[in-house]
Amino acid sequence: MLISKCIFMMMRLSGLSHLLIEQVAVIAALVAYLTGIVTVRPQPLPPEDLLSTDPPTRDQDASTVLVSKTVIVVIDALRSDHLVSTPQPLMPHLHGLLSQGDAHGYVLHTASPTVTLPRIKSLVTGSIPGFMDIIENFGASELSEDNLIRRWVDAGKRIHFYGDDTWIKLFPSHFTKYDAVTSFFVADYTEVDRNVTRHISKTMASDDWEVLILHYLGLDHIGHLEGPMSPLIGPKLLEMDSVIKNIHLELEKKGQRYLVVVCGDHGMSDAGGHGGSSHSEVTTSSLLFSNTFGKKITNKVGEAQQVDLASTLAFMTGVDIPEGNIGRPLTEVLSHFGVKKKMSLHHTSARQLLAVARGAGLHADHGKTVLPLILIMVRLC
Repeated sequence: MLISKCIFMMMRLSGLSHLLIEQVAVIAALVAYLTGIVTVRPQPLPPEDLLSTDPPTRDQDASTVLVSKTVIVVIDALRSDHLVSTPQPLMPHLHGLLSQGDAHGYVLHTASPTVTLPRIKSLVTGSIPGFMDIIENFGASELSEDNLIRRWVDAGKRIHFYGDDTWIKLFPSHFTKYDAVTSFFVADYTEVDRNVTRHISKTMASDDWEVLILHYLGLDHIGHLEGPMSPLIGPKLLEMDSVIKNIHLELEKKGQRYLVVVCGDHGMSDAGGHGGSSHSEVTTSSLLFSNTFGKKITNKVGEAQQVDLASTLAFMTGVDIPEGNIGRPLTEVLSHFGVKKKMSLHHTSARQLLAVARGAGLHADHGKTVLPLILIMVRLC
């Protein structure tokens, strides 16, 4: 009797231990998924790599500074139908630039989660963060991944920032001037934007900056309060359009080479919120215009990925593409520049993507049928 009881207890404990192991495995897998522990990390390319022979590692044609001033305007929760709307444009100045062929417009595809922190990370790193960023969105810490902000600072570019305080948490010592607003007082959709706009005139009048970043929250707050069909949406978009128009006019007066990028960090659901993966949440609008672009651009609105902006901005501002970038430079933007410069950039981009592929365990041999074509085209140009 005693022996049978002992055997029963041992079998029961064995069953419990198996159950415990299974539960631990499930939790570990969930944590790995949420934290992005399987995120691909770039691996350095060895000197003998097929892309390292010629031209040199850092292509001079690809690293030329094309613009003196870069302005990035992030309009939180900008939907893909806000910028391109008919028959009555909601943002007439930007719509005019598009229709006249003076700007490149895109429906920009983002990834889940559609909350601000991971979307900012995608903009500046060209990578896709994990779902754990939903939690970190409420308590962001300094960004350790390679990113455009760090590249610009290392290149001696002075950055001014005004807007959502998430940026200050990610980049606590990178901005030469800044003023942050909080994103959690959603009842305020007026002062939260005025506190950003009030800095623009002084910034435009000075020459102590190379990069200006503005992140407006008012549209997002209206969405949370009243939804995308609110009568407050139209006036807010007109306000944003007016802000960008004034920036455009001031940059034209300066006579310097400039680039303006307008984009949303994510979209807005039909209920007014975000965070999910519905079409209206994972798509937003983007528009790029510059006095370095040739006249007449097609007025057709294209489609791109949010991660494509990082490599495009790196190209225009003459810094290296962030190491973890998985996006591609926007070919429509590259079309304004010489063939050799374009192919040199593609060579640099290919090297960087190959490093990311190595981080995923892809051997260089897997690319030998395609990647040498880039070298041939560079040499022919």
